[in-house]
Amino acid sequence: DSGVYVNGGRGLLRNTILVSHTVGLRVPIGSVLLDHVLWYSNTVGHTAGAGTITITQSVEADPFLAADGYHLTPTSTAAIDAGASAQVSADVDGEPRSGTPDIGADEYWAPGALKRMYLPIVLSAV
Repeated sequence: DSGVYVNGGRGLLRNTILVSHTVGLRVPIGSVLLDHVLWYSNTVGHTAGAGTITITQSVEADPFLAADGYHLTPTSTAAIDAGASAQVSADVDGEPRSGTPDIGADEYWAPGALKRMYLPIVLSAV
């Protein structure tokens, strides 16, 4: 059971959480660059395989994900504001990513935080 399996070619994973797999990333052939990855509870190890794996930023910590397995919670401090710019403007829910992005598919927004502002369009007849 591998979180990500790359069997040839080249890959880039940025702002990725790899949690609760036997091996987080397996690369038998090829190469993968991991940039800002959060590892946790991979039972055999984080990486495996004879391919090339380059890691530029990583942290090992409990991501404290919500019960659905991918939304961040207020205690997800290892992931919140810990990512790298990836020129991605929205998260998995279509919510905006602003400032320093979070690691993972979800951008954490505190309850009640202003995510969007809709302004009415006012037309005037001249």
